[in-house]
Amino acid sequence: MVLDEFQEVETLGLGAQFERTMRSVIQNQPDIAYVFLGSKTHMLERMFSSPSRPFYNSAQKFVLSRPPAEESARFVVERFRSVGVKISGELAAKVVELAGNVPYYVQAVSSWVYNAVAGGTSRIVRAADVEDAFQALYATETILMESVFASHPESQRLLMRALAKEPAARFDEDYRDRHSLPSTSTVNTALRRLVMESVVESVDGQYALCDPLLAYHLLTRA
Repeated sequence: MVLDEFQEVETLGLGAQFERTMRSVIQNQPDIAYVFLGSKTHMLERMFSSPSRPFYNSAQKFVLSRPPAEESARFVVERFRSVGVKISGELAAKVVELAGNVPYYVQAVSSWVYNAVAGGTSRIVRAADVEDAFQALYATETILMESVFASHPESQRLLMRALAKEPAARFDEDYRDRHSLPSTSTVNTALRRLVMESVVESVDGQYALCDPLLAYHLLTRA
């Protein structure tokens, strides 16, 4: 099961109820193995590590890193080729870049691109198709992105905005001044909370927002 869509259920406060329903179904299928996948690791942690949740301590945990960006781009090219649509390596790399190399978003952006060109006569992806696809995907998630941002206290919102503009390995005085951040201790407290909630992650030694749509939202609209 891919759980990225489960975030909306969690946002509505219905996560535990949904899990109880899933567990009742799974319990009646003892010969079937289930794999729960998702990039929102805080949701998975709550599902399987919280004593009050129906799936508490009922699964083995494995953390998977993102695939190399070049591999993701090749995957996009090959998948389009398999359905008779041509996308250049350059535009495939653009899909991966816009998607933050998050597999869920790579496939989501690609799906919007495919839907835009599949019915055409040329069946060749243009740069405009990729940009339009990303904007269409973002439009479906705008309200959720604003909800995620607004649900955090000011210190965390300030740090989220800063990381959307400039991922960082550390938050020295120069960085805090550039982004009008509070004291080191306040920033570190905000960082720990955002990492725990999988809003922020460390990628190649730098802290950055996990969700590329949230980063785009904070850079362009919020």
